[in-house]
Amino acid sequence: MGENVDEAMAGCCIDRRRGTDGRCPAPANDTQGNRRHGARRLPLRESRPRQEQHPSRHGADIGAQRQLDSVARAIVRFRPTRVIVEMQCTGAELTIAEYQRFDDAMLAKDANEIVQIGYRIARMAGVKAVNGIDEQPRAGEPDYFLFDKVEAAAKQFGQTAKLEAINAPVAAWIKDYTPRQKDLSIAQSLIAFNTPGSAVTGMDSYYGLLPIGDHENQAGADLNAIWYLRNAKIFGKLMSVAKPGDRVLVVYGRGHSFWLRHFAGLVPGYRNVDPLSYLKRAK
Repeated sequence: MGENVDEAMAGCCIDRRRGTDGRCPAPANDTQGNRRHGARRLPLRESRPRQEQHPSRHGADIGAQRQLDSVARAIVRFRPTRVIVEMQCTGAELTIAEYQRFDDAMLAKDANEIVQIGYRIARMAGVKAVNGIDEQPRAGEPDYFLFDKVEAAAKQFGQTAKLEAINAPVAAWIKDYTPRQKDLSIAQSLIAFNTPGSAVTGMDSYYGLLPIGDHENQAGADLNAIWYLRNAKIFGKLMSVAKPGDRVLVVYGRGHSFWLRHFAGLVPGYRNVDPLSYLKRAK
């Protein structure tokens, strides 16, 4: 929780089942979306690992673009009919105008995962439009991640040591992962951040915050409540654009992966599909 919870990308594959009730809005013109703040940038070129640590595993000429193509080909086996990304959009269909301008030149210069993974897979799968469903506070609304208030409450009520203990598993996971990252393929990194139940994809660090504060200032409970609210609104937007029979690929920050899978698995008419079986096919 003390680390940037959105620094890595998570994927979620969702079936919108046929024959279910749900909103199916009429098509609308594309609208321009806004890239999410702090979106992860993927390498446009491969950083060659030191030979003694990573001996010729991929071959001398394999670069990041080839790795990203391999990831895309693996995910396309899911046969997505809709690709959804972490971008704010307006309009009934929440479509992203930028995707209509997507080409190889954009791949060569823009390291954002929306372009490198979302747009790439959409084009490869023949998807005609990409939707942006991110939710951010409007003027006068509270922030959706109240960690500063949790820290202040912990300090006020003598709970700083408890907060540090709650954060420790995530910090340890990231400390272990960071030096190994340079030796991992892009697919392996995505697998690491899409494996449910780890310190960075589970909910222990969130739920551990529930008692932070006192009976009048329940800062930890407030953080969990408003984080749930943001993710519920995100999934509500997904439901507004997904049509019965759609196979939906969601490209989002890993901090949202638990709740996206939660809603996809429990909301009637939807089914969560584990992306790991596809990512593991990437070479």
